[in-house]
Amino acid sequence: MDRGAAARVFVLFLVFGVSARSTVFAETTKSGTSVDSAIPASSPTPTTPRNGALLDQAPIAISAPGLASPTLASAGTTAVLMAPAISTPVATPRAGSGGSTILANTMVFASDRSGNFEIYSMVVEPTPDPGTLKQLTNDSTYESTWARISPDRKRVLVARAPRGVNDPDGWVTSVWVMDADGSNLRSIRRPGTDGWAAQTHPEWASADGSQMVLFGLADGAQQPFIYLISTADGRILRQVGTVPGIDPSWSAADPDHLLYIGCPIWPCTVTDTEVYRISISGNSSTRLTFNSRRDNDPYLSNSGRRITWEQDQTASVNSGHDSWSLWLMAADGSSGTKTSDHAISSVPQWSWPNDDWIYFHRVVPPANHFGIYRIRPDGWVFEPVVVDDGWHNENPTL
Repeated sequence: MDRGAAARVFVLFLVFGVSARSTVFAETTKSGTSVDSAIPASSPTPTTPRNGALLDQAPIAISAPGLASPTLASAGTTAVLMAPAISTPVATPRAGSGGSTILANTMVFASDRSGNFEIYSMVVEPTPDPGTLKQLTNDSTYESTWARISPDRKRVLVARAPRGVNDPDGWVTSVWVMDADGSNLRSIRRPGTDGWAAQTHPEWASADGSQMVLFGLADGAQQPFIYLISTADGRILRQVGTVPGIDPSWSAADPDHLLYIGCPIWPCTVTDTEVYRISISGNSSTRLTFNSRRDNDPYLSNSGRRITWEQDQTASVNSGHDSWSLWLMAADGSSGTKTSDHAISSVPQWSWPNDDWIYFHRVVPPANHFGIYRIRPDGWVFEPVVVDDGWHNENPTL
């Protein structure tokens, strides 16, 4: 069965979304308590989510991908730290350069400010500096919506879909790698590789950058699984574990394990998803959260002591849209606390290497453009980083 037919008829008990996924951390984990942070009510308001099939119930039928252009607000909020529009500098590819390094004070992210999503970098620490904004990719035939900096900060993984396609579930997503300055961009996994119907959420998974991890859906399968992949040629090295999972992440602080989202029961409903830790060999896994909310995108801190993730709260706020909050817990799953408000906040990333900030993208409906923000792990300092009226800024990585 081809990917299009598979997308039309597959029923998944575990569904996944990546681009602009809202993050919410609700409920408590183990003995943790929910603590609201002091985000001021007057903080800048970004926009409505561009989420795809985001697991409302299970089983749930997934439709084939199509054009999904976001609806732009007729009147937005005041831009904060507004970067230049389309006249941003573009990295000039230099074949075989390979010498560039992304500095520790620099964030890489996706933005549609050029008309389609491209990957950009910008100095953000100690203070965000819009004057350093630099475009790293430049191909209007793609939507480049996801980037991840390699452990040595010399390369970047990129997830892309054809222009005009919002593909959070990975039906037509390809995985690429490039040098830190945007040069030497090459594809390592095309859509349909290994007969898969879908693939998405690529993350580095080794200190030497030779491996990445993602989750994929084999053609004819009903659930996605996590796979270890070679970054040299895109080969499958092995499936990680024997149970379905999504949203894997790896950290040099715990190099023999991954975090991921799984389910303790099957079939799996949206409120059954939980955060797990699994050995990269797949031999053993540990459940870290115990709640009745949807969980997504867990990331271990650089110190290895804490985990941040997002959790779905309720559809009774945000003009009927789900509310997603960021949460924080100890690496063993204890002491869970909420660190962000009831907006749509997702895909949290630790600042590198000091864990001083958690970066994420956020929108407050009925506004409809995501902006990038940062918050102190204790939740008491909240700042805009890249928040613009006319375009989305998403999926930060540091």
